[in-house]
Amino acid sequence: MEEQHLFPLADQLEALSKKYNLHIISSNSEKVIEKFLLATGLEKYFNEICGMETEKSKVKKFNMIFDKLKIEPDECVFITDTLGDLLESQKAGVRTIAVSWGFHGEERLKKGNPDLLIHGFDELCGAVEKIINN
Repeated sequence: MEEQHLFPLADQLEALSKKYNLHIISSNSEKVIEKFLLATGLEKYFNEICGMETEKSKVKKFNMIFDKLKIEPDECVFITDTLGDLLESQKAGVRTIAVSWGFHGEERLKKGNPDLLIHGFDELCGAVEKIINN
């Protein structure tokens, strides 16, 4: 699992973190996310985790980050594997990348009209660049 999933993801996260501020917006516990990141060595790529302890609404979490960083929604990209996340990020005015290897499959994700739908970790950096530059 580590070679197939974690290491390619780490390479993509490292590349993205050199150009962008990376934040995690999740409904999961911040402590659980922190444990995972520490166990995998991925913590160094993220600036902040906004989990269920921060706020229930992802729209409000987006707005907190916008205010903190003094940025606009169209300067952000949200990467997700669920239809619900797609809908909430769109309410916040954030462009989206759906990943088909996660919780929801491709057909369900398409119902949320993501800006892009990708199928592998190796597509991540290119997808972010494509959205940022459009």
